Amino acid sequence: MGENNYDEQVLQANDSQKRIEISVEFRGEAKRRLGIDKLVVALPEDVGLLELLDELEKKFGWPFKREFIDESTQSLSPKVVVLVNRAPLRRNFMFLKFKGGESVVLFPHTVCGG
Repeated sequence: MGENNYDEQVLQANDSQKRIEISVEFRGEAKRRLGIDKLVVALPEDVGLLELLDELEKKFGWPFKREFIDESTQSLSPKVVVLVNRAPLRRNFMFLKFKGGESVVLFPHTVCGG
């Protein structure tokens, strides 16, 4: 197969709040750079996309927030795709709060055309 599958690996944040688990899949450049397909991230309840990206940056040292967030507008970059439970996350993502059990797909640098 050749693909790394990290379903059983759980990335834990360091605090004592109630924990939820989020399944994260990496596509495109993120998958190539990190060398893995997916993992499960454990985070405090009611965190959002920014906290998830922060935790992934700590784990992998790859600039997830810079890749996915447009700093000038504080919205999702138009060059990325983020799916939450198979539905595209829109640019106004600040209201999203994870409850646990979500599936998130991160696909950086999607550019169409030549």
